[in-house]
Amino acid sequence: MTTAEIIFNYRKKYDLSQEQFGEKVVIIPKAISNYESENCIMLDSVIPEGEEINFIKMDIEGEEYNALLGAQRVINNSKNMKCAICTYHQELMYDVLESWFMEKEFKVSHSKGYMWFGTESFVYRAPVLRRGIIRTIKADK
Repeated sequence: MTTAEIIFNYRKKYDLSQEQFGEKVVIIPKAISNYESENCIMLDSVIPEGEEINFIKMDIEGEEYNALLGAQRVINNSKNMKCAICTYHQELMYDVLESWFMEKEFKVSHSKGYMWFGTESFVYRAPVLRRGIIRTIKADK
């Protein structure tokens, strides 16, 4: 697939989402992280001060934790928020995110079952079972 095809495919998806959700959908042409650079941006920089977010869904290939660190203002200032965050990209990420969300007084649950990751290299290692998704709810007090 060429760059032009990728952009075209994103454009078609963007047009469809705009029809359904209007201005609620914004495509950010940078990676979401916990720092800013030419190629990265924080959600705290994208979402205006004072705007509350009620749902965050992430599956960004192992950068979920860094993206959440870059969204702490938004997360702390949003009263009623739910999250669905993929945790299977990194071995201990479910445990890290569970602790992080619980410190912020979110209720935490997870998807049923586990994802199995076998050995992919010549070095023997026992297979790893990982939780797939962490779900969180922060209710206004």
